[in-house]
Amino acid sequence: MTWTILIPTLGQRNQMLSRLLTTLLPQVELYRGAVRVLAYYNNGSPSLAHIRQTLVEAVRTPYMSFVDDDDMVPDYFVDETMAALASEPDYVGWQTQYYADGVRREPLIDQSLRHERWYEDRRTGALYRDITHINPMRTSIARLADFRRVRPGRAEDRAWVAQLRGKLRTEVYIDKIMYHYFWTSAGTSWQRPERIQPGPRLEVDHPHFTYYGEDREVPGIDLPASLDALAANLHVQSGMLKLHSDLARYAAIIEATKPEVIVETGTLTGASALWFASHGLDVITVDVDPQMPDWAQHDRITYVVGDSADPAVARYVRELVAGRRCMVSLDSDHSAAHVTREIELYGPLVSPGCYLVVEDGILGHAPPSLLAQHGLRGMVGSPLDAIAARLAGATGWTRDLDIEQANPVTHHVAGWWRRDG
Repeated sequence: MTWTILIPTLGQRNQMLSRLLTTLLPQVELYRGAVRVLAYYNNGSPSLAHIRQTLVEAVRTPYMSFVDDDDMVPDYFVDETMAALASEPDYVGWQTQYYADGVRREPLIDQSLRHERWYEDRRTGALYRDITHINPMRTSIARLADFRRVRPGRAEDRAWVAQLRGKLRTEVYIDKIMYHYFWTSAGTSWQRPERIQPGPRLEVDHPHFTYYGEDREVPGIDLPASLDALAANLHVQSGMLKLHSDLARYAAIIEATKPEVIVETGTLTGASALWFASHGLDVITVDVDPQMPDWAQHDRITYVVGDSADPAVARYVRELVAGRRCMVSLDSDHSAAHVTREIELYGPLVSPGCYLVVEDGILGHAPPSLLAQHGLRGMVGSPLDAIAARLAGATGWTRDLDIEQANPVTHHVAGWWRRDG
């Protein structure tokens, strides 16, 4: 899978969505699953900023972009974009045709990183954009921003773009009209929620089209038939919240692979760090919330205070590892974006033959009431989404089904990954 096209849509705009999909889906079909379309059907409850962010967090492909349901794309849209993505840029630039109240406007909008900001040439009337949500970009970079960080009355896309400036480095530019943007002076129902009219969702039968919330399964990952693991007894000695069966898995892979050091994100009380140290490992444990007076003490434990998704923190941890045989356990913020970033930052520290353990994938199928009970209300995505985006099918990693299936109970569904080599 390469690219996910995201479409927020309203029931009252089914005719527009149908028009768009008539052009888009035949192009997608030619790529046999490498391109998928994910839509969010809304009858007026979540804000557009929330919907856009939810869709970004749900992406399981290296690249993503938006197509709004009242806009259009040309019949070469997918072909040209996939050709551009083949060289793995951070961003794809192009030209957009702009229509104001149904009238085609000239000149075109030029969208490219070389412009560095949004502006209009007052002499010619030409519009220039650097970053937009409709241009394909690396998902990992898109998740560094949040559409919801927008002040009331401001545009969510501009707030998101401002957060991404300076983070996109490389671009492939397509010197063609790749998007048709239809603007109306009357404003849209997204901008005026009181105008949203509830209506039936457009039914779409296509193998590579999904509405958000319908398909929560991760390709290539078999999920448990029930959530019994969440009800299993936890090992709570000294405040450690881990299943006995998962501790047995850790003990088995430590014995089999002989790491010298483990990097752990998410410290809590330090109880799991103490458990790892008691099994002969040096422990580097990272947490954003300093609780040093209350943390368990051991000569083998090094506590690092900071956000584990911060590259500066990861660089410091890499210096502490200092080339030793290393395994990694990720157990901090379980939202998809955060775990994805941790995999990117700490996965390279894992030595060949050792393990990366992504904890608590079971949360991807937990009901909202259970998430709220455990203080996870509002969590966007889950470790399963991060696993799908960065590990499932990735070169250099093997999911260890033998370890995972050694006991029918685990919190860390699809979470046991061995570094090849």
